[in-house]
Amino acid sequence: RGISAAGSSMVPAEDGRKLQVAVQTGELVMDVLRRGQRPSDIITKRSLENAIEKRADDIIEAALDKVALGLLDDHARVCVLGGDDSAREQRTEEMMAAVGRLLRRG
Repeated sequence: RGISAAGSSMVPAEDGRKLQVAVQTGELVMDVLRRGQRPSDIITKRSLENAIEKRADDIIEAALDKVALGLLDDHARVCVLGGDDSAREQRTEEMMAAVGRLLRRG
């Protein structure tokens, strides 16, 4: 863990733009050093509070996703696989629609 240039972690490692991001980050680091800035000049109390808030939000979202996946698993096991054959197709469509909503949300 550490600090990184804004947006630099959004580019996946296998993306061809990663080299460009690395070069830009290096240029940023050199500029910061030339200006004599230190991490304590950049990292403020508010930026730390924002990071903690974001992390807490991520943890809550992950927990909610786990609950949603558990409900989908129960639906698949009980209603789709364990249900009567006449409603299986409709219940499968309902489940896949819920999976789609869950994926679009992320």
